[in-house]
Amino acid sequence: MKKIKTDSLFSEEEQQQNISLYLLRREIVLSGQFRFILNIVLFFLLTSFSQFSFAQSKGSSKVPFRFFFTLEHQTIKGKLGGYRFHTVKLRKYHRISETDTVENFGGRWVVKGIMNDNLKPVPFRVSESAYPDNQSIKITNPNNFFNRTHIELEFPDSVQFFGAGEQFSYVRLPENLKKPLPLWIEEPGIGRGDLPVSLLTRPVGVSGNKHTTCYALPLWITSDFQTIFVNQPNKLIYYQIYRKKGKKYLHLVVSGNELQVQVQKHKDVKSLVRNISFFKGHTGIPDFGYSGVLGLQGGRKRVDSILSLTLNSGVAVQSVWIQDWVGKRKVSFGSRLWWNWQANEQVYPDFPHWVDSLRQKNIRVLGYINPFLADTGFYTTEALRNGYVLKNSKGEHYKINAGGFDAYLVDLFHPEAAEWMIEIIRKEMIDKGLSGWMADFAEWFPPDALTHNCKGGCAVLHNMYAAEWARINKEAVKRAGKEDDIIVFHRSGYYHSSMNTTLFWMGDQMTDWGKNDGFPSVLNAINSSALCGIPFIHSDIGGYTSVKYPLVRTLRSRELLYRWSELAAFTPFFRTHEGLNPELNFQYYSDLEALAFFARMSQIHYSLKAYFLALQNEAIQYGFPVNRPLWMEFPDDKETLNAFHQFMLGSEIIIIPVISPNKTQVKGYLPAGTWQHAFTKQQFSGNKWYIFEAPQGTPAVFFRKNGEWDAELSKIFTNFVQ
Repeated sequence: MKKIKTDSLFSEEEQQQNISLYLLRREIVLSGQFRFILNIVLFFLLTSFSQFSFAQSKGSSKVPFRFFFTLEHQTIKGKLGGYRFHTVKLRKYHRISETDTVENFGGRWVVKGIMNDNLKPVPFRVSESAYPDNQSIKITNPNNFFNRTHIELEFPDSVQFFGAGEQFSYVRLPENLKKPLPLWIEEPGIGRGDLPVSLLTRPVGVSGNKHTTCYALPLWITSDFQTIFVNQPNKLIYYQIYRKKGKKYLHLVVSGNELQVQVQKHKDVKSLVRNISFFKGHTGIPDFGYSGVLGLQGGRKRVDSILSLTLNSGVAVQSVWIQDWVGKRKVSFGSRLWWNWQANEQVYPDFPHWVDSLRQKNIRVLGYINPFLADTGFYTTEALRNGYVLKNSKGEHYKINAGGFDAYLVDLFHPEAAEWMIEIIRKEMIDKGLSGWMADFAEWFPPDALTHNCKGGCAVLHNMYAAEWARINKEAVKRAGKEDDIIVFHRSGYYHSSMNTTLFWMGDQMTDWGKNDGFPSVLNAINSSALCGIPFIHSDIGGYTSVKYPLVRTLRSRELLYRWSELAAFTPFFRTHEGLNPELNFQYYSDLEALAFFARMSQIHYSLKAYFLALQNEAIQYGFPVNRPLWMEFPDDKETLNAFHQFMLGSEIIIIPVISPNKTQVKGYLPAGTWQHAFTKQQFSGNKWYIFEAPQGTPAVFFRKNGEWDAELSKIFTNFVQ
């Protein structure tokens, strides 16, 4: 049995990330003195426990694998705090104690018993459906003293793990973790360990790490096509993967005295994704979304000028996205958006008329919103008066330092506040003519906050805040009757967010080549999200976060923008962002050469519209992601498990992007079949690794010969052969 460590579930590095993690960690910290005493007590308890096993009732299926479970108490009361552990080891065919009972109900068995730790008896109940391909395990204990429940599932050492939501530093989940990781949505951080920028961001607690994510899911996927899912949305959940004695273990921890986990076996990756997808039944991306989307700002005059230049240069574009439609406010270090959710007529005069005039020219306008309210403003006053914002532990309005000013988070769990927010979106955005928006910032719910319906212990609502934000945005669009005509894209997500969101974007990558937070992290996000059933995802072309200091400089270069555009042309939403420092970053409109390059990539993207729409129908009907790893299409080819630096568009196109600077070649794998280079017409046989030539403008992209789309894709790419 693995010894459970009593260290905090959060490391010192995680403590520095933000105040939310600090507050949560503070509740479970142990003193060094108490750990010594606890180890002695644990040794006594663990050596005195009885060992139980599940007996096989006549006609029932065998238990699919061995597992352990643990009940744990965490407390913040008293000077030292403490843990207590109660452990039972479960083994097949081992004799059950006479004090325990085994019941079988037509393929579902239940074990009931008493754990005796020589201090007091503890009743438990473990139930499992014994169907070979669908194991549903439930551990319950009636004693509310226990507020953490663990389960450790055993797998062969050859099994690899994926999932847990969108990942940026890896697709294959790390093993031999020293302690469980929290499934905790947050801003992924700036740098995430990449040097040198993390040297600046780590001391101030905003660097993030390799595990931080803005879209977490309690879902794990194995290389032998199993899924492990914890269906307890209003719980704190942690996970750990480790090796011991030739086996691998998935260790799950859930807050409370009950744990429910579902383990399912599937025939391949596509059937796995089809079963887990929360997206089925969605309407997909509106038609205009498959043309380019220009991220511009700076006021009506500037946007009109750059848009005109762009259209005259042959760029395929049908939308402009203006995040500063609300205007900006000056702060000590620059400027920030006004979070008052009303059009700024000084920056964008006659806003509704301007939006309508662009629509008449076949150009849609998209905006920006988040669930914060600035410290001053009409809607802020109204929200504070009606009690529509989160409260702190004293019952006061919870002020959050948003960077240069204080702000309040709307209490989305308050029914009246949710309706009020829906009405703001309708009145200020939809009725003003906006065809969509970025729905940002749902990761900031403080764990010590109080809501309308929760007066303590509300940290369990942190992740669900993002899901509620997605629901509210969708409800506003639905009530307006424009589900087929409005695009809403989110950064954060949890549980059912996908079914309430048009698409997602990957957050704020650095404008550099960093493995964990730069351009290469986009590939990990694409492939990991696909395996978690997230069907539509995209990134800011060229990245967002840039810094310029004497010794640290991460500004977008021409080469980075070009390579990012090559990748983005094969994702469903082709959207630019000027970045954190527009005047310092290289832009697609910086010179005529860049405009010509960007026009070519946008035209490639738009020429694939029919193919994108076919893939969208697959996503709606089956939940299949538009972009996906090779492993999804070729699950029996073990080499595809080593090819996460590339991805597919549907089942017919493979993209192998150049993700390092100053390179004109790229290594990639082609699976079974014959594959034709999209831009040179050269054909390659599959089941082989190659070194491909990939100069700027001619990315390594291949489509399947003799496939369903062979003729159509051949015709499309002929127009772009160089």
